[in-house]
Amino acid sequence: SGGGSGGSGSSSGSSSCSGSSGSGSSCGSCSSSSSSSSSPNDPAPKDAIVGQKEIDKDTLDSPSQLLEEFIQFTKANPGKIFRQDKQLHKKLLVLGLWQNELSVAKRSALEKHTVHRHLLFEWTRQVPLVQLQEDGTESTLRLAGATEHSRFRKNGFPYQDAHGMGLSSGGLEESTNGQRTLAYEYGNALPRDARAKLSNWYATDIEKILQEVSILNPRGSLAEILPGEAFHDVGQNPQISSSIGATQHTQISRSSVRVWPLFALENKPTWHEELRAYLDVVQVGASSDAFFVKIRTQYPNSVEIVGLLQDLRLELLRKLGGREVDFNVIAMPDEQGWFIITFAPLAMLYRENIPDDSPIAHNPCTKESSQELVLPYMALDSSSGKGNFCLSSATRWQLALEGKGMLERLYDFCRRPGARHVTRNFLLDRFAFVDRCGTVNGPSPVAVEEDNQSDVFCTLAS
Repeated sequence: SGGGSGGSGSSSGSSSCSGSSGSGSSCGSCSSSSSSSSSPNDPAPKDAIVGQKEIDKDTLDSPSQLLEEFIQFTKANPGKIFRQDKQLHKKLLVLGLWQNELSVAKRSALEKHTVHRHLLFEWTRQVPLVQLQEDGTESTLRLAGATEHSRFRKNGFPYQDAHGMGLSSGGLEESTNGQRTLAYEYGNALPRDARAKLSNWYATDIEKILQEVSILNPRGSLAEILPGEAFHDVGQNPQISSSIGATQHTQISRSSVRVWPLFALENKPTWHEELRAYLDVVQVGASSDAFFVKIRTQYPNSVEIVGLLQDLRLELLRKLGGREVDFNVIAMPDEQGWFIITFAPLAMLYRENIPDDSPIAHNPCTKESSQELVLPYMALDSSSGKGNFCLSSATRWQLALEGKGMLERLYDFCRRPGARHVTRNFLLDRFAFVDRCGTVNGPSPVAVEEDNQSDVFCTLAS
């Protein structure tokens, strides 16, 4: 469990291209009318078209072969631009239509047959989304100022109350005013923004989480909301719990802090005027690295809050390794007009599938496994990180009923050694925030160990 059923970014209504003489097509795919198809052994077409040169049959050795390559690319990469050349992409689309080599089923026609309806929310990105590769190379996936879209729909495999998902648009043209343009109708055949189609792994989109929790919740306390309104939390699963890596998606459920005592815990919250928020570090497990940064604010999607958490994420990735640390970020209302945001750095766990049983997770940094620690579930994610579990046996159910002690061991198992040290230095330098290891104000204190002062690097076991 943990990943849900996200499908592709085109699952909520998009165009379909098919060969004009073909009989079938799939959502967001193209196929030529020719009965033959290219294979890896076929000779690659010559790059007769470069940049924005006009399509001229006299300059092409095989225009049909280039068109076939275009169609196969669009099938395999919905929402992407062919050869990263928008002009060439448009020209080949027009050429295929003119020559009756392909046809486009209108998106509005396909929407009538789409099972998963969605609500659309448009927002503007305030902070760049940066990804780090294994070798430390950084790439900016989305720039500040980019227009983003969130599609809210039900989760096909629900494991939380009122379980929904927040998909991105996948780069397609959206209709926010009811107008359906040519780009809207063509959908995946004519993407608006090829860079908007993001994967769900190795790029925790904190700003997407915070924008969505802000729009999905009524303002005010429980006593002030209108009849029928409800509170919801938003999170994005880390890699080990995300079954769909190709398509970015958040997990949404009807929830609040009142339901999850873990997120009511406090250590030494301090008010920071520049953030308009209380900042705290809460240790959950026996290890000092089994913790989360906690923010309490009325403005969860402010540029100051987004910038703080994105910068902390980058600092941990740069110090501990681009693919050696993951994150569990959850945001939810407290029913008092405020929001709680928790940011937990995690080890990059890896999975071992067990026949006829739930999978086992391994922590490459500590060499521990979820089986050795007798845990009911293998990882921390948007569900288990707050205390909600989807379990497959009576034995695991009994383990989960231990409650607090089980959650402490789970946080200990998923910890990334060295994360507390990096976080402490970052918060001290940035906000003069002094993170002191200590007990928390809650149902009972947790054990404390000395902070690990070294930046620990770990590698996956071979």
